[in-house]
Amino acid sequence: MAPPGASKIAVDQINILKSCGGSARESTLVKGYALNCTRASPAMPLAVRDAKIACIDFSLRKEKMSMGYQVVVQDTSKVSKQRQFVLG
Repeated sequence: MAPPGASKIAVDQINILKSCGGSARESTLVKGYALNCTRASPAMPLAVRDAKIACIDFSLRKEKMSMGYQVVVQDTSKVSKQRQFVLG
């Protein structure tokens, strides 16, 4: 029986992320969503709290456009307008 005030979580909602180099005693339960990623640079922070996460539905990879077209956007506020123009 769970202690008073404890919340119940379905077992299928729990994921285990494994990482090499740590011990079982260093394990922590993260309430929310955890990403198992590496830092791109040693200057990046080890932890981020209260982060804002963007969910996007397109690739961020730089790809060549067909038929030799190239789109250069100087003003980031106009990216959505350029994207609509290119995609039709």
